Amino acid sequence: MAEATAPGSSANLGPGFDTLALALEMTCRVVATPAEDWKVTHHGRHAPGSGEDDAVLMAAQAAVGSDHPLELDVHNEIPLGRGLGSSAAAFVAGAAAGLRAVENDMDLHRVLEVAADLEGHLDNVAASVFGGLVAAVGTVVQSLQLHPSLQFVVAVPARRLPTKWARRALPEIVEHEVAARSVARVVALVEAFRTADAGLFSAAAGDELHEAPRSSLFPEADDLISVARSAGALHACWSGAGPSILAVVGDEQANPVAAALSEALGSEGTVLHPEVALRGVR
Repeated sequence: MAEATAPGSSANLGPGFDTLALALEMTCRVVATPAEDWKVTHHGRHAPGSGEDDAVLMAAQAAVGSDHPLELDVHNEIPLGRGLGSSAAAFVAGAAAGLRAVENDMDLHRVLEVAADLEGHLDNVAASVFGGLVAAVGTVVQSLQLHPSLQFVVAVPARRLPTKWARRALPEIVEHEVAARSVARVVALVEAFRTADAGLFSAAAGDELHEAPRSSLFPEADDLISVARSAGALHACWSGAGPSILAVVGDEQANPVAAALSEALGSEGTVLHPEVALRGVR
């Protein structure tokens, strides 16, 4: 028997499209046991529905081969389809638990390779594997500095927004002026995370690469971002492909921002205040 736990994540963080991601302390835990046939059992309410692909099973089979059957018990606390890295965490935990059960080893680079291949992009996967704030550039993962004073509040709407729908909304061509503004924003954002400088966070605000094109899929996003900023958030953005909204706050702003977002959501969602997962898969 082997066990692996991977954290969820918030990717993009505004202008860092398909590049930046932050690991959050909400986890997918997988227990893998050699068996005669493949079997997966999900515990709790955050589980794939009938007819949906099972990310944990896919990752375990990709990691060890379908001829090494495992019984997989999955304990997931990451909401699905909300832009919080649920699929990446499931891929990472499934691959890691499978490798531990069959090969008694969990090579992080092998886990990263399997999970990234299944996920289709590296940012969320890199955060789940290594923890903390990361930048994924091509096949290279770089850990970035995160100021210890920063905290995070997440508004999680009740309805889901599948990533594949959000991807379809992206334009095929980006104008030069948009690209230039996006580069400036992401440079400001990386330095803002390092220094907690409010002016830099302000310079990083907004996104034209993915948030603006996706606005019609979740029109409430702009309102939630405005609510968070009005309540004192240093930065607010879509979490991954949405529909969750991530707010970056200092200690004094955490409660007011959480209260404002909770009031804005009403009964149509919930507000979380997760810690940063400084460790990745374990």
